[in-house]
Amino acid sequence: VPDARYIICGSGPEEDEMKRMLPPGEDVHYMVASIEEMPAIVRMGSIVVVPSLGSEGTSLSAIEGLASGKPVVATSVGGLTNVIVDGFNGFLVEPGNVGELVQSIKKLMLDAELRQRMGSNARSVARASFTSSNWSSKWRQVIDQLGASSSTQRVLPRSSTDSARSGLSLHPPFARFARQDRALRRVPHLQ
Repeated sequence: VPDARYIICGSGPEEDEMKRMLPPGEDVHYMVASIEEMPAIVRMGSIVVVPSLGSEGTSLSAIEGLASGKPVVATSVGGLTNVIVDGFNGFLVEPGNVGELVQSIKKLMLDAELRQRMGSNARSVARASFTSSNWSSKWRQVIDQLGASSSTQRVLPRSSTDSARSGLSLHPPFARFARQDRALRRVPHLQ
């Protein structure tokens, strides 16, 4: 697409292959950013692409895109199918189908009205579903239901910061939730 610029954020085992296929240059920038920097980077773009090939939990990258009012093009794996509504707030494509991925990106890049409409829908979905208080509340309900069926002590503190104050050690899955909860609190659009 003429006049397109790409920001590829992240690193991993496929980085060298990616740079070979799409060499860095004036219109292609590779970078690694902290979670605190990501909202500003996402706002710089017009579209967010999450081309995961394997299983993906609830993608913070996709949620940041939605919260920033950007349509998200993602693969239909794992939790992405619960975040992206195909044709409403972005597009879902089959993992590994490069042609479908490229066509979805081009469609959004060439149609400003579609991009705007999906971006507006994206922000609405984020505000309705992915605020940190909503996220925490839903997880607390699940944990409380699990706790009600068990005679064990409450496993998850009322907030992720309570665990540090109480000295409570979180079980690994809940520790991951607490990290994601703190990360969501850093996304300004989700406050």
